[in-house]
Amino acid sequence: MSVVARRNERAADSLRELAELFALSGGDAHRVRAYENAARAVEAHPALEGFDTRALDAIASVGSRVARQLRSWRATREPTDA
Repeated sequence: MSVVARRNERAADSLRELAELFALSGGDAHRVRAYENAARAVEAHPALEGFDTRALDAIASVGSRVARQLRSWRATREPTDA
């Protein structure tokens, strides 16, 4: 597995974890689905070498809130509380 694929997988795992936490806490179902969809899209994206705005805009399932989470994750390896 390439470095990019591993990074995408870790980012996707983080998004899935957030989706699960939102669901368990009774969070908005739309938000849960958005994070799950973004996780699948990030993991499947073959050329996501960075988490800059342009790269994230290229992924249809990644909205602005999820993009902020991914940039935060990339910078700190920890998601922020969005």
